[in-house]
Amino acid sequence: NTLTNTWSNPFGTGLNSTCNTLTVIGSILYVGGNFTSVNGNAWNFIASFNTLTSTWANPFGTGLNATCYVLTSIGSILYVGGNFTSVNGNAWNRIAAFNVITSTWSNPFGTGLNASCYAMTSIGSILYTGGAFTSVNGNAWNRIASFNTLTSTWSNIFGNGLSDNCYSLTSIGNILYIGGLFTVVNSNN
Repeated sequence: NTLTNTWSNPFGTGLNSTCNTLTVIGSILYVGGNFTSVNGNAWNFIASFNTLTSTWANPFGTGLNATCYVLTSIGSILYVGGNFTSVNGNAWNRIAAFNVITSTWSNPFGTGLNASCYAMTSIGSILYTGGAFTSVNGNAWNRIASFNTLTSTWSNIFGNGLSDNCYSLTSIGNILYIGGLFTVVNSNN
């Protein structure tokens, strides 16, 4: 509690491995990482926590088959990125969407990404993704891409992209800030 400068643990036994990402929609905390157990439950790499009732839940079915690195949301849609190639039993590559109202997974991303998704952020209805990938829905794009959530279309506004992995994305207004291991951006040093 930042007002009383006190720690608390409403999470029970918590996770059995790394938590990589947190995001909030309403009073629900969404948790992603490298875990396969949540408060003693065999849940894979993603879970939710109700901050009002201090209870864990798994609306995600069988979850993911590998690490979740990033969660973000636009409205009631939770966007999930990582190193997974299976989402609730579906062969989807490293990016997926989850409707928190209907508790249903979807894949508007086509063939997805050919390597890990480490970062996501949005400006309006545009979802920006960054990671280790060099192919986006079959397009040879380097480590950064944008996805229009209204039209379900990928685009590359980044030219030649990044020379190495993108690990973080955020924005202020229309400016997208990009962090990672790269030393060359769109062929510029």
